[in-house]
This record gives sequence, C-alpha cells and structure tokens, in this order.
Amino acid sequence: MKYAESKQIMILLNKMSLTDVSIPIQTAIKILKNRQSLTDAIRPYADMENRIFNQYRNGKQQLTPDDSEWEECNAKTLEVLESDIPIAFEKIKLSELDGLNLPMSSITALFPMLEAEKEGDE
Repeated sequence: MKYAESKQIMILLNKMSLTDVSIPIQTAIKILKNRQSLTDAIRPYADMENRIFNQYRNGKQQLTPDDSEWEECNAKTLEVLESDIPIAFEKIKLSELDGLNLPMSSITALFPMLEAEKEGDE
C-alpha cells in the first residue's frame, strides 16, 4: 500500500470512528487494532513529509508554486507519497459486517482489511 493511500484510509477510519454505527465488538476491536497498526506504520513517513515541508518553507507559513523551492519540494514529497508502506491488516470477514449499512467512505476505509469467505467457510 502506498503512503498516499494509507493517509486517505486513516482519514476515513478516523471519520468512521465518529459515527454511531453499531459493529459487533470483535469486529470493532479488529478495526481499532488495524487503525493503530496503520498509525504506527505511517508515522515515519509522515515525519519525513513534515521534515521536507519544514526544510523548504524556510520560515514561511506555506510554500506556493511561485517559490523557487516549489518544484524540488514537490518532487521529494511525491517520492514519500509513493513509498510502499509495510502493513499487514488483521482480516475482517465480510460475514462480520452482514446486516450493517455502512456509508461508502467506511467501506473504502475497510476495503484493505476485508476478506471474502470461501465457499463452505461461513
């Protein structure tokens, strides 16, 4: 999974935690463990991204395309965003979510964690 994708999943997981969707406790615990694993996995990449921004801002509030450092900063940031994040999620079987009506953003957040059952596995 790329760092850029993992950042989006983290945003969606955090948004999901603010909803009042009732999820079976074992499934909720898996989701929380996976969110923590993702937090731990992306922390070094977020730190790298912040160091790059701080290096090129030179005390400014933010960089703009008019700044001479913009292209170099953008290239280095893109390199971090394209980095592969080593993460292994605890899988959640689709049957664990049976009967739940989740918004698409929640399904998107959970998608890398979902596992379809094989026939006779249910």
